[in-house]
Amino acid sequence: MRDGRTPSAARAVTRKLRRRGLFGRDCLDGVLVLRPCRQVHTVGMKFPIDVAFCDAEGVVLRTYKLGEADRIVVLLTRARGKVRAVAKGVRKTKSKFGSRLEPTSHIAVQLYEGRDLDIVTQAETIDQFRAVRGDLDRIARASAMLEAVDQMALDHGPNPRLYQMLLGALRALAAHNGPLVRSE
Repeated sequence: MRDGRTPSAARAVTRKLRRRGLFGRDCLDGVLVLRPCRQVHTVGMKFPIDVAFCDAEGVVLRTYKLGEADRIVVLLTRARGKVRAVAKGVRKTKSKFGSRLEPTSHIAVQLYEGRDLDIVTQAETIDQFRAVRGDLDRIARASAMLEAVDQMALDHGPNPRLYQMLLGALRALAAHNGPLVRSE
């Protein structure tokens, strides 16, 4: 690094680290950038490798169908604001994501930054708010909150207060079934 070169990708030494992926690794501002290096096979590629992975924690606001097996997921993250990402193969029966990418899910997600849409490479559930999903009144209130946040949030505009407010309101809605929901 002192001679001006960029560091190459850190390799996972053990099987456990390879399975875990990039979650929990050291990175700068939530982004790990992999620059071109000699160890990567680049024969036949039209451009050099320049990949950015982003680890984020977010709430799924809404989803759209894309093609036969894919889905566009709209997330609200603390660091990056509203993010649109493609989850490939999520609508297949043997999907590795399962129900993690459904609205109202609080997830830890790893994104590969694309031109227009990011690509979801890993997702882990933090909280699914099962009490909210099991009650029709609560899911109606949660849908109204998600819709309002989706309309207010800016694409790639970080808004940590809005993220905290939504997460607090979903937790309050899961804990109490009152007509008034206040974020704490």
